[in-house]
Amino acid sequence: MLIPIVIACLALLKPSYVAASPCPSDNGMTDEVRAAFVDQHNYYRSLIASGNAKNKNGGFAPKAARMLKVSYDCDVEVNAMEWLKTCTFGNNNVANRNQWGTNVHTLSLTSNNTEAAAESVKAWFNELYTIGVPQNNVFTPQLYQQGLGEYAQLAWQSSNKIGCAVTTCSNSYTAVACEYNPGGDAVFTTIYDIGDPCTTDEDCQCAGCVCSKDEALCIPPSTKVTTHKPTTTTVRTTTKPTTTTTTTTTEPTTTTEKPEFIVCPSDNGMTDEVRWMFVNTHNKLRSRTAQGKSKNAPRFGGFAPKAARMLKVSYDCAMEANMMKWAKQCHFYHPPPAYRNYWGQNIYMIGDPYYNFTWPSIAETAVISWWQELQVFGVPENNIVVAPDEHKTGHYMQVVWQWTYKIGCAINYCTKNKPWPWTIAGCNYYPSGDNAYWVVYEMGDPCTTDADCKCADCICSKDEALCIPPQYVPLPPTTTSTTTPKPTTTTTVPPLNAGSCPGLNNGMTDEVRKTFVDKHNEYRSLIAKGQAKDKVGQFAPKAARMLKVNYDCAVEENAMEWAKSCTFGLNTAAMLKRWGNNMQMLSPKTNNKTEAAIASVDAWFGQLQKNSVPEKNVFTMDNYMTLSKYSQLAWQSSSRIGCVVVPCWNSWTVVVCEYNPGGDLPGEVIYDEGDPCTKDADCQCSGCICSRDEALCIAP
Repeated sequence: MLIPIVIACLALLKPSYVAASPCPSDNGMTDEVRAAFVDQHNYYRSLIASGNAKNKNGGFAPKAARMLKVSYDCDVEVNAMEWLKTCTFGNNNVANRNQWGTNVHTLSLTSNNTEAAAESVKAWFNELYTIGVPQNNVFTPQLYQQGLGEYAQLAWQSSNKIGCAVTTCSNSYTAVACEYNPGGDAVFTTIYDIGDPCTTDEDCQCAGCVCSKDEALCIPPSTKVTTHKPTTTTVRTTTKPTTTTTTTTTEPTTTTEKPEFIVCPSDNGMTDEVRWMFVNTHNKLRSRTAQGKSKNAPRFGGFAPKAARMLKVSYDCAMEANMMKWAKQCHFYHPPPAYRNYWGQNIYMIGDPYYNFTWPSIAETAVISWWQELQVFGVPENNIVVAPDEHKTGHYMQVVWQWTYKIGCAINYCTKNKPWPWTIAGCNYYPSGDNAYWVVYEMGDPCTTDADCKCADCICSKDEALCIPPQYVPLPPTTTSTTTPKPTTTTTVPPLNAGSCPGLNNGMTDEVRKTFVDKHNEYRSLIAKGQAKDKVGQFAPKAARMLKVNYDCAVEENAMEWAKSCTFGLNTAAMLKRWGNNMQMLSPKTNNKTEAAIASVDAWFGQLQKNSVPEKNVFTMDNYMTLSKYSQLAWQSSSRIGCVVVPCWNSWTVVVCEYNPGGDLPGEVIYDEGDPCTKDADCQCSGCICSRDEALCIAP
């Protein structure tokens, strides 16, 4: 078997950008870069205004009562560019810049001006975390000398027009500057008025201003804001323009009426079951984290802190389309931020050796692998990660980023750009997260009332410990309702079958089929009774509700269709149905299919004897290459099997069994531990009968 490849990749997540007004195109600047400057400024101003900006001096910077939303000014840009191109940084006096304020930043040489813009504005904002502001919010000469001037100018309440420039100096570094009209940093003056942010236009206390309640900003009359017509059936939001002619969507476009369900296209390879798995796994892990049940890495110990106001995420079709467009290009790296509308992004790949992973399983595995960075690398007690990339927790941070409430995901099978077939999975996130110096989420006991959520029209889901935002819309109901599959996945359950398929003429015999059933049940019974030995001479724990398997001819048909070509590529039909898979290759070739069946099931069970039972009997990715065949054989709910034996390449015999429903779900127990059933009620499944002698439950 090939060495497995399971890798996750995280985008450098940038806040969503608001468009800038059009400016001349002959000075090296582009509308995308201008949009980055505008939206980065408004992103941080909104964060400050809502009281979520972490302050070095303790707690958070005070809320802003009347923070203005900035827009772009071409005249200010012209002035900034004229000065910046001198690369002197010493003669931009107040007169030269018309009494406008200015911020400057230099960084390593780069040709990506959009990234330079984002990095520079973030650096200015981060002065709040490294230096801090007093609670009276007054800008003083001492704060200027300490280096807080750039933050103060970025956050200056009345500075509502900006113009910025990016240039290369001496072919050795990149310089960035923004000028502000009107200027800020007036000593002994408050950076902004302290108080709860606006909820009505009157709260802004400026003529013609409009309160943007969601942003906690006041939009002055000089700021032009346009909106798109709705293009999807997802939730209602306002789309922000990126230019006057072409708009790049940041917040997903939506209808004004909230639909009953999110309905996405059915022609792109995704299914509602896969979408449901992405959403459900995110929310399950966000809920677990919010309740303080997420184990932290050993270096920090204990558990990640509880989350006071963790939002529940829902699905977005436009975000899925964007993710699928990129996934189909089969690149295991992130597209430019503009390509993905400045949404956050996590991606993941899995190599072809994991041939038995269904797409719902891949979705679940991807999200769990991102989240498990917490257990490996951990987060500090203050829940702030200064450098997510260096700390290696960026994927985890995006999965549980408090303010993210929309995701769109995709999975695609790739046969290019790698030396082997592989599968890519990824999710886009709005709003994006993973920002350095920010709390991943607000710490505290989770909500018990709607008021605890502290967001307009949010509803507290007490059982989940999540706040449901008003934009939340569920996906349509699917046959999957929990992460642990039920004993069957169809509404019509076939009768019990000990191994007979009279309608199939594919080389299999009922004798071979019965052998597969009997061997599976022999080992499942041994496990359930607590008589299955592992590597260290101990016994696997008893199984309280192990189901007895029976044969399924439809599952066999699918296994034969996949196995007979001897290519063993993507098993699409099984993946979409969420069936599991075990395979064994026997050499030399044998014509005795009954013996091949016995040898294969023995080998799968034998993984237990070569390894140890996983901790708490929970299957993880760490166990995949060493224990996954045993765990699928022993998976409690996998009650229907279909198996085949086929010759391949004139020298091998290949044995395949598929399981309905599939197992090997990362983070789930292989089976429920406990004394095996003694009466039907112990099975805890409708219509099940306890076979006391076998220690198995017989599903109807």
